[in-house]
Amino acid sequence: NDVHTKVRITAEPVKRSDGHTYLNITDYKTATKIKGGHFDLSNLFNDNKELRDSTLKVLNQEWSTLALDVQPKINEACSRAFRVIVQSLWANIPYDEFFEEE
Repeated sequence: NDVHTKVRITAEPVKRSDGHTYLNITDYKTATKIKGGHFDLSNLFNDNKELRDSTLKVLNQEWSTLALDVQPKINEACSRAFRVIVQSLWANIPYDEFFEEE
């Protein structure tokens, strides 16, 4: 429901034969904080209503504990995925075109 993310990117300039400078990411870190959560899952336990409802009740009461457990893996996955996206942009768009001065 409520996720806050901070990203720290470390990059180095690389001058290429085309005369332009591009950025190469050397480090990419994502820090995510899950501030709110709610589970609404269907077809759990072959749609056994009693078991599904009791499981969802526990998950929704203890979402913060679950969030603490999964946050490190979420951070790792987001860092890997977004690093690839940003690096592919920076590998194809020169620094001075990507970060234009106003």
